[in-house]
Amino acid sequence: MAAQAMECRVNGGGGEGGGGMRTVECLRGRLLAERVASKAAKEEADQLAKRLDELEKKLADEVKVRNKAERRLRRAIKKLESLKIGRGALGRLHQLAVLLQWPLRSPGAGGGGEEQPWLVDH
Repeated sequence: MAAQAMECRVNGGGGEGGGGMRTVECLRGRLLAERVASKAAKEEADQLAKRLDELEKKLADEVKVRNKAERRLRRAIKKLESLKIGRGALGRLHQLAVLLQWPLRSPGAGGGGEEQPWLVDH
């Protein structure tokens, strides 16, 4: 494209009678090249937009799965607490949750409570 523009400047500015036609042909070629480049950029942008939509859907699905697992974990902790399971078992459960990077919230706080440091087995 840059070489073509340079050629247009070198060849198109002559004092000959055919210089005008040469300039028109040169500009037509540049316009076609710009159209091709624009079409390629649009196709790439469309592909990126499609990929972004796919990734956003995957992320939403993963968040749903994670939230479901966290709810199950909280229910399991409540069940263990109601069965009066010892601190050691709860501590190991907390360590598992930490390894899986799940924040443990207060069971009665609806998921918005603070982490329970008493679950950690020291």
